[in-house]
Amino acid sequence: MTKPELVKDFMCRCRPERAEECDAIMADVLARLSEGYETPATPENLLSRVVTSLNWDYDGASIEGIHTDQWSVVISEKRGYGDVESKDFDEQYPVEFRTHVQCDRVEDGIARTWQIYADRFPQTKEEE
Repeated sequence: MTKPELVKDFMCRCRPERAEECDAIMADVLARLSEGYETPATPENLLSRVVTSLNWDYDGASIEGIHTDQWSVVISEKRGYGDVESKDFDEQYPVEFRTHVQCDRVEDGIARTWQIYADRFPQTKEEE
């Protein structure tokens, strides 16, 4: 089985400049997730928008875990199609892409996870 591409990042609010970076990413993600909707993306609906977008816009990608100890980490996966004859789920649908975003605030990790997908797999709008 091929090893999936892994993107790691760390969203830290430990210094003012890092907090500003987290705020800028959040603003970017909220703006981009507002495109095409009648209502804007907000901190209150961020999780719903991200989970829905990952599933529909990025071929079934999903948040696979949120774990916490000293910091938190948001883990996501995008699966592809493999050996359809296999009885093993991981062989039928192997993980092709994975993210691990460590974060002080889970919301920052969720936003950065979506931004990684949006930047790595740009969506093209079909012309009418």
